[in-house]
This record gives sequence, C-alpha cells and structure tokens, in this order.
Amino acid sequence: QDRIVANSARLDWRQLRLASLFPVSAPVWLTYAVTALLHGGSVRHGRDAENWFGDGVGFALASPAQAMSGLRDIPWKGKVPAIQLSGGPAADPLVRKLLDGFHAVWVGYGSTEGFNALSTIKTLAEDGSLASQTVLASGAEVQVVDGEDSPLPPGAEGVIRVRNSYLAPGYINAPEATATSFRGGWFYPGDLGIWDAQGQFHVTGRNNDQFNLGGQKVNAQLLDFALLGVPGVKDAITFTLPDVEGTEGLRAFLSLEAGADMPVVLSQARLTLLALGGEAILPKRFLFADSLPRNANGKADRKACVQLVAEGKFRRQAKARDILAD
Repeated sequence: QDRIVANSARLDWRQLRLASLFPVSAPVWLTYAVTALLHGGSVRHGRDAENWFGDGVGFALASPAQAMSGLRDIPWKGKVPAIQLSGGPAADPLVRKLLDGFHAVWVGYGSTEGFNALSTIKTLAEDGSLASQTVLASGAEVQVVDGEDSPLPPGAEGVIRVRNSYLAPGYINAPEATATSFRGGWFYPGDLGIWDAQGQFHVTGRNNDQFNLGGQKVNAQLLDFALLGVPGVKDAITFTLPDVEGTEGLRAFLSLEAGADMPVVLSQARLTLLALGGEAILPKRFLFADSLPRNANGKADRKACVQLVAEGKFRRQAKARDILAD
C-alpha cells in the first residue's frame, strides 16, 4: 500500500492511459497498473506501440532491451507524453531515438526490494542536445558511499544505497543475503554509481558485474552498452566462460536486426570494443541467438547465457581474430 501511495505522487493519474511492453507478471508493470486504476487512470492492453499515440496513451513502460527491439524503428504518428525505462541504464543513442516518439524519456532506477528510487528525465533541448534532470521519488534517499559506508563527494564512483519508508524488510529464509543487502535501514542493491557535480545520477555498473580479465577489471554493463550502440545490433550481453585451460574467457551474445550484415556488424563491434579498452576487452567469441536471456525487469541474465552455451542453444559463432577490421 505504501508503494502505491509513493507511485501516485509521480504523476497526475486522472484520465491517464498507461501502456507497457513488460509482461503482466513484471512487478514494475503491476504496481503502475494498480496505481493507475486506483487513481482515475486506465490501462491499455497490447504491445502494438505504433498505436499508442492514436489511442491516447499518456505514459508507457519498457525495459531498455524491450525499447531497443520493440520501439526503436516505429514510424510514430505523433509523440506520446512520456515513457519510463526500467531494468537498467539506457544509452543515449537509444534515448535520442525514443525521443522521436516521446516528449520525455524517464530512465528509472529502482528494484523490487527498494521500489522506485529516482528517475532521470531526458528531453531534447532547443539546440538538439540531451537535457537531463534527476528527480528523487517521494520520500526516497539515494546515496553513493565508500567501503566504510561514508557518503562520497560528487564525481566519485561508489556503492549505491537506497532508503525509504517502504523498503522490503529482507529476504524470506535467507538471513545471509538479508544481512548483506539490508543494513542500518538502507538497501544495498549491488550497483555502482555516481552523483555528478550537476546533481545528476549515473549507474556505472554492478559489484557482481565486474569481469576480471587477466587482472584488468572491466564493467560488464559498459561492454553491453558499447555493443548496443553498434548499427545492426538489436541486443547484446557479455559474459565470461571458462576456457579449456581453466581461465575465464570473455564472450558476447548478440541478437542482430533483420537484414543486418553479420560480417559488417562484427567488424564494427570489434572496432568499438578495441577503441573502448583494447584487446583485453575483446570477446574471444561472439555468439548469436534470436533473443537473449533477460529477467522480467529486463536485466541481463549472464548465468543463463552460460547455460545456453552449455546446451548449444545458439545459431553460430565467430572468433574475434576471424573478424576483419576493414
């Protein structure tokens, strides 16, 4: 009930029509749908986003991956007021593309345990640049702290923690996980982030999404987003897999857009990663599948990627050294 009250403060729900690309079982969709129905709004069924504008949708929900595959190439007939992306950070190229069909893109930050913590609202400025404004949810606090739980100054990367009056009390029958994630009235979602000097919030990765590649620490989400920016890539997830000699080797699952030229996409993917961090962050193999494993909130499931490889459930693969750079 407290979460519904907190949600109700985010928008004027009267006569607001809500739409979503999330499955109906996703927590973010359920809480927003209930909020809309309890406060004079309505819920539109169906994922035919090309009709959202004509049907009077005022607010939409999707994960970044869902938006990438389901919204990026729609010939919009007009602009829907706003969409919230939940389940992970959204790269600026995706946000820019979505602003063709929405007046504002809300990049949400939250979790099942801590609910909605804040949104970074992105719009187009008059000069065509992206304008951003981070807005905390009602009653929420979001801090970036060091290893001793001391708040860090603007610009310093650290561990994110969240506090509000409607945090979950812990995990059922999991005392160790509860003790790790719920401490001193704060929830620690396992994310790394920054508050910058302009008061904007940025998620930079996860504590457990750090790859150790030959002694070099690499942020998995950073690699994912770099690959998502390659033309022809519909979705991308990086993960590590033990090699035959027992060391951890980097892999990347790619889902390509229809009609994409695989050699060209792979060449550009290689160049993109080489420019980002050199040979150390170049996957030893690129694997391909029509859809990639993500949870109900749109977050990459790297363990499921490993399982897909173990089961041989991918179409084909290419070694990094076989990809031409021309």
